[in-house]
Amino acid sequence: MPDPLPSSPTMARLREASVALYQQGALADAGRLCLDLLAQAPEDFGALLMLGAIATSGGRRLEAVGYFRRAAASEPAAAVAHHNLGIVLMELRRPDEALASFDRAVALDPANADAYCDRAGVHEALQRPEAALTDLAAALALNPRLARAHSNRGSVLHGQGRYEEALACYNLAISLRPDYALAHSKKAAALLALRRAQDALVACERAIRLAPQLAVAHVNRGAVLDHLGRRDEAFAAFETAVRLEPNDPAAQNGLAVGLGWGQGDFAAARSGLARAIELDPAYAEAHVNLAYIHLQAGEFEHGWSLYEWRKRLPEPKGHRILAARPWLGSEPIAGRTLLLHAEQGLGDTLQFARLALACRARGARVTLAVPPSLVRLLGTLDPAIPVLRDDEPPPATEFHCPLLSLPLALRLPADGIPAQVPYLHADAGRVADWRARLGTRGLRIGIAWHGNATNLDHSRFFPLALFRNMASLPGVRLISLQKGEGTAQLADLPAGMAVEIPGQGFDEGDDAFIDSAAVMQSVDLVIAPDTALTHLAGALGRPAWLPLKRWPDWRWPLDRTDSPWYPSHRLFRQARDGVWADVFAAMTDELQRWLQAGLARR
Repeated sequence: MPDPLPSSPTMARLREASVALYQQGALADAGRLCLDLLAQAPEDFGALLMLGAIATSGGRRLEAVGYFRRAAASEPAAAVAHHNLGIVLMELRRPDEALASFDRAVALDPANADAYCDRAGVHEALQRPEAALTDLAAALALNPRLARAHSNRGSVLHGQGRYEEALACYNLAISLRPDYALAHSKKAAALLALRRAQDALVACERAIRLAPQLAVAHVNRGAVLDHLGRRDEAFAAFETAVRLEPNDPAAQNGLAVGLGWGQGDFAAARSGLARAIELDPAYAEAHVNLAYIHLQAGEFEHGWSLYEWRKRLPEPKGHRILAARPWLGSEPIAGRTLLLHAEQGLGDTLQFARLALACRARGARVTLAVPPSLVRLLGTLDPAIPVLRDDEPPPATEFHCPLLSLPLALRLPADGIPAQVPYLHADAGRVADWRARLGTRGLRIGIAWHGNATNLDHSRFFPLALFRNMASLPGVRLISLQKGEGTAQLADLPAGMAVEIPGQGFDEGDDAFIDSAAVMQSVDLVIAPDTALTHLAGALGRPAWLPLKRWPDWRWPLDRTDSPWYPSHRLFRQARDGVWADVFAAMTDELQRWLQAGLARR
C-alpha cells in the first residue's frame, strides 16, 4: 500500500476546490489544481483519477491511460481506476488490455453493474457474443433498470442477426430512458435490418434531436437515406458524421461508399476505405467495400483476396461450418471430392455456378449444393456434377468452397472469365410449350422491372411504365417475366400500353425460373434490371439488355457497354444519377434500329 497521503489543510482545500471545479465543468482549472496536488503528493489517487477523467473528456486518451494506470498503482484495490482504464483502452481499440482491466474491476467490485456492462462490450468486440450476453445478464440481475445494459444486449443480438429481439431491447432501454439518444440510433439500425426504413428514419431523427453531436446517429441516418434512394442526403449525413468523429471507421466507410457509388469518385472512396481500415483493421465491411472497388476496376487478384472478408461481416456471407476442409486453391484437387455451396442471392449462384466446370476440369469430383429452387435448373450445368439442396445435410467430402470464393481459389484473372454460353439450358418440353403459347408474331420482349422486395438497393429497379414508348413501336410485344412485389404495377398501366401476362402457374412451385428460362428461350430479347433474371438470361446465352444505375454493382464495368461475364448482354447506363428516362430512350432508339434492320429474329 502507498504511504499515507499528506493531509494538511492546504491539501484538503486543493482537493475540495478541484472537485468543485470539475463538477462545474471548469476542467482546465480543476486540472491545474490536481497538478498542484501531484507536485506535493505524486501518488494522490483522487488527483490522478480526476486528471485521467479530464484527459478523457478532452480526447487525450493516451494521457488518460497514463493517469489511470498511476491511480491503479496508487490504490490497487480501487475498482474505479481499473474500470476507467478499461473504458479508455476500449476507446483506443485495445480490447485485450481493456478486458484485463475490466476483469480486475469486476473482481474488486462484483456488485458493479456498469463494470459487467462495459466488459460485455469488450467481449462483443472480440466476437465472443455468448460471454457478452452472460455479462449483460449479470449487469441486469444487479440493476434491471440499467438502460445501457438493455441497449448493449440489443447490440449483441443485432450482431447475431436477431433483429426483432434486438429491437425489443432497444425499446426497453428507451422506455427506461426516453432521452437515450444512442438507443434510438441503434433502434434505427435494427429497423433498417428489418426493412422498416421509414420507421428507421424516424428513430434516427429522434436520436439526432436528442444528441446532435452523436456521430453514429448520422451514420445510421446516412444508411437509411441511402436505402431510400435519397443519396445526396445520405452523403451529407456521412459528411456530418466524419466531421463530428473523424476517427469513427463506420463514418469513414459510409462517406467512402457515398463518394464511390454515389458520386463516382472511386479514388477518394479508396482513400476513405483505407482510412477506415487504418482506424479499425478488423472492420470487415470496409474491407469488403474496398474489394468491390478493386473488382469493378478489374483488379481481380487483390479484389478477390479482400472479398474473403465477407465471411467476417456481422451477417457473414459464404461462411459455412462443415467437417470438410475449406479449399482456396492451395491444395491440388485432382481426384479429390469437392463440395461447392451457394451463398448470397440466386443471381450470384447463377453467375458463379459456371466455375464448377473449371473445378471439374482440374480433376475434382464436384458436388454442387444450391437453394432448392435452383436444383432443377442447375442440374443442366453438367451431368457429371450432382446438384443437391443446400438445406439438407451435405454428403461426406474432402474439401468445400463457397461459390464466390472460387475466383480466388482458381486465381481467376479479369481477362480469363469463362464466358462460354450457354452453360445452363431451358427444359426442352417447357420451351416447346411456351413457343406454342406465345406464337411467332412480332418482336417478343420478355421484361421485368423489380427485384426481391428484401433487397436493400431498390435504386437498381425502375417503374414498369417506362416501357411505354417501346410498347408503342409497331410489332413490339412486351411479355412479363415479373414475379412478386412488382406485379402490382400491371394493374396501373399507362393508356394504350399492353403487357402480356404468362398466367397462372408461371414459375410456381419449387422450381424457380423453369418457366422463365423457357420463355426467355422463346422470345427475341430480354430486358430486366440487375436481378437474378438478368443472370439467368446470360447463363442461357439469350440476347439481353440490362438497364443500369449510374454507378452500378461491381460486376458491371464502368467503361463498357458489354459484359465480360455474359457475351449476349448489352449494358445501358444512366447518364444522370437516378434518372431512368435517358436509359429507356436509348433502348427505344436501339429497338427502332433493330426493327428497321429486320433483326426481330436475331
